[in-house]
Amino acid sequence: MDDKLNELKIWIQQWFESQAAGIDCLIPKMWEAIGQIVNELESDLPPLISISAEQVQLLVTDDETGRSFHRSIPLDYLETSNGITLAGETYAAQPTQIVFLTEFALGKLVELQGQDGDHDHDHYHDHHD
Repeated sequence: MDDKLNELKIWIQQWFESQAAGIDCLIPKMWEAIGQIVNELESDLPPLISISAEQVQLLVTDDETGRSFHRSIPLDYLETSNGITLAGETYAAQPTQIVFLTEFALGKLVELQGQDGDHDHDHYHDHHD
């Protein structure tokens, strides 16, 4: 973990020095390094059954310019062993959800539908996702 902290310090120093040149690549590197540090710290803690939050933080790096943007979005987040659910409202104030299932959960759904779970699951997905 000390290596990651030192690496982060170097990136911050380089970023401050490069601002005259207009370089904006520090933020994604910082999030990556911080994420690795948090994962190391989290590995020493007891496992969670679920993770939930009333707000989601997004870090987006524009493909064209390389500029990074941080957004806080009012979405309910629920992560369990079955997958991730994002819940919120549409612009018309209608409740909506997006659910990302794990392969295991998807297999269970296929079994519940009475279909053979040994087949390739790709033909159960729409090709637009």
